[in-house]
Amino acid sequence: MNWDTVITVAPIVVAGAVAWWGYRRSIRVDAVSEKSGVATETRAGTQQIIDGLNTLIDQLQEGALAHRETITFLTSRLDAILVENEGLKRELARLRKKYGEENGVT
Repeated sequence: MNWDTVITVAPIVVAGAVAWWGYRRSIRVDAVSEKSGVATETRAGTQQIIDGLNTLIDQLQEGALAHRETITFLTSRLDAILVENEGLKRELARLRKKYGEENGVT
């Protein structure tokens, strides 16, 4: 082997080694990129789940508020009806006493 052959073959060997090293590195970079993509997708999916749950909680809180308002309204109406019922019972008793109906037959 003379110097001309070494000078010709050496760059080819070096270029082959650099290409092989670059290929191995690209495989590792692809693997890391894939894991990063999975992590990004996982984070995005997790964020969507969190946003959905926050929306659900907001809707439940609004529903609970409407429920409490409805209960308050119905309770006040029931109280008013009970007071009116007691007044009507007193009025009926007064009318029965006034007109002499003891058994309530009208």
